[in-house]
Amino acid sequence: MKTKSLLAAMMAAALSFNFTACSDDDEPNGGGGSASGDATKRLTKIFVQCPHGDTNNETTFQYDDEGRVSQMATTYDHHKNGNTWTNIYTYSYSGNEVTITMTYDGEEHETSTYVLNDDGYAISGTKTRSSDGPVCQYKFSYTDNYLTLATETFSDSNYEGEKNQIIADGLILPYDWDAVEYTEIPNLANLFFHYSNASDIFDTFEYYELYWANLAGKSPICLPQSVTDNQEGSWNFTYQLDEENYPTTITISNEYGTTSISCTYEEI
Repeated sequence: MKTKSLLAAMMAAALSFNFTACSDDDEPNGGGGSASGDATKRLTKIFVQCPHGDTNNETTFQYDDEGRVSQMATTYDHHKNGNTWTNIYTYSYSGNEVTITMTYDGEEHETSTYVLNDDGYAISGTKTRSSDGPVCQYKFSYTDNYLTLATETFSDSNYEGEKNQIIADGLILPYDWDAVEYTEIPNLANLFFHYSNASDIFDTFEYYELYWANLAGKSPICLPQSVTDNQEGSWNFTYQLDEENYPTTITISNEYGTTSISCTYEEI
């Protein structure tokens, strides 16, 4: 088992029996690529129940005739305060560009247009909000089709920030965590998950709408067993798989509680 460290969007899925972690010399599918190339299914719904049961969110996916994500809708249900709202992302493709329109509770909130490279991954883009015009410009860089760098330039403050995402042998690692251990289980479902803090393990993360539409590079080639942060502690993963080794239930646990994630698929 090897512990890797640092940087970028994560994902999860594996199994509820014994497994070992990925190492530099022992990678599924020969290494260097996403396991999703062997996919026979695609996601149609993810349901997340956060720790203590006070917050749920459900994300559904629709696809066009070419198998591209055409709509992603996430409904958030906060039981504590009784608030429920839905974010809907609609994808329109034209040549080497994609325009993503996000509506918040039925009202258009922001529009993003991205230029795609020959592999279909975003290399630049502009995001505008309906209320105040241009908001941010983006540039993305890839290494072996894995997202390794994202640069943001904000129009209102003229500030440029970098979001480094470092890849080690096809394993994507979040910059704000210290270590992650991976299983040898291929990431057939092409899942991305991100952990923002100890009490809110699953969250929408930067470039969320790109990752889940496969527009921000390949996913990690295998699935995490645990994540460690020196300040927040460790997250541990357990999984239930269907007969084709797709995760149907994922649990992520630490001292603050357990997040339960259910995944639904359709054949492709």
